[in-house]
Amino acid sequence: MLVSSTIFPRPALRALSLVRSGRPLLFWVIVTGTLFTVCITLRHISVWIEDYAPGADYWRSYWVDPSVRNPSYQQLSHVLAFKTYVISLPRRADRRAQMDLLKDVLHVNWTYMDAVEANTSAVTTILRQVYILRSQLESRLEYGNEHVQDDVTFPVFDWPRDIETVIHSRGPLRPLGADLWTLPPSHDSTDLATHASMERPHTSANMPSAKPVASVGPPPLACASGNNVSATFSSNLPLYRHLTAAKVACWYSHFQTIRDVANGEHEAVMVLEDDVDMEHDMDKRLQALWGALPRDWDVVYLGHCWSDESQFPPLRNISLRLPSGRMASSALHPASAPKCTHAYVLSRTGARRIVAHLRHPPFAYSRAIDQALSWLVLSRRLRAFSIVPPVVVQRKISGSDVMPGLGSAWRSRLYDGVLGGNEQT
Repeated sequence: MLVSSTIFPRPALRALSLVRSGRPLLFWVIVTGTLFTVCITLRHISVWIEDYAPGADYWRSYWVDPSVRNPSYQQLSHVLAFKTYVISLPRRADRRAQMDLLKDVLHVNWTYMDAVEANTSAVTTILRQVYILRSQLESRLEYGNEHVQDDVTFPVFDWPRDIETVIHSRGPLRPLGADLWTLPPSHDSTDLATHASMERPHTSANMPSAKPVASVGPPPLACASGNNVSATFSSNLPLYRHLTAAKVACWYSHFQTIRDVANGEHEAVMVLEDDVDMEHDMDKRLQALWGALPRDWDVVYLGHCWSDESQFPPLRNISLRLPSGRMASSALHPASAPKCTHAYVLSRTGARRIVAHLRHPPFAYSRAIDQALSWLVLSRRLRAFSIVPPVVVQRKISGSDVMPGLGSAWRSRLYDGVLGGNEQT
């Protein structure tokens, strides 16, 4: 009987012919087993791809119709028209002089935001509150809400359930959570250490109540990671894992600036630290890249360190010719896990989202500020993007106020830096 190929595809017809050929049973067992193994292997590969954190679906979600531009692009004729803040310690006149030179060359204006010193009372109070809160939460979080790291069990926290409601609420963000740690004593607050929404409702009655901060400083603290409530301190820890007063001061300085953006009127604001250099043509580069951002972007890193920010395919690539005739490239990528906070642009919604997370008590001041933001990006709580290669770099030619010496060993370079950043290696 003739079997039509319109009913059975060619592979099926071939299989039928093999059956008719009288192949031994062992042959068919081997063929069936091989096909089954291949199917299972392909299935495991597909599941692995789906579950892999930086998967394709993640970066594909960032693609937008080029005809749909974000609000910040529509309102600004050029990117350096952003309201710009420079976070700087008032005593670092050497750095401010260099930043003034940079400002004059690029014909931009910015506002200096006075950073806080590591020895201020606010920083001391924050460190004490972190210690108190960690001590309380380590013993009070319910059993099972924990994470094992390096053979040590740490309790973990949950994010407030109403965090998105707070982010998209109207009006200024009112003080909440860790905001209350540094408010004047006259402020009406009943719990400096915690927020009722940080745990599940059935455990909220057991939340630790506020205690007066100790009159002496807390013992040495370690930087936490992920959603861990705490971390074990050891004298053997590398210095970058120590939760120092300088790191808390840096966090506090950035946080106050970000809060101003969150409660301000500008759609987007640029935040710089005072030890940077920029590309001469940064404005042109960002103009060409900005329109590729989706409407709901939170933060764009103009510079980064200690991460591969080209891990995800770019949303847009550009090439520009320098005055020297050399070609330069720039690309806008979905961020992976950028470190360093020397140059970034915030949308107003992004600033509100950062504030809502950074002030959550068990997360607040738990590590360096750049590590905190990096974790929010890595855990997909921030919609972040990076310019690759960076258009702003840290110069690292004078002493760091956060780390010993000139800071970390990471170095970036520019194509044509205003202050000689192109000489970085």
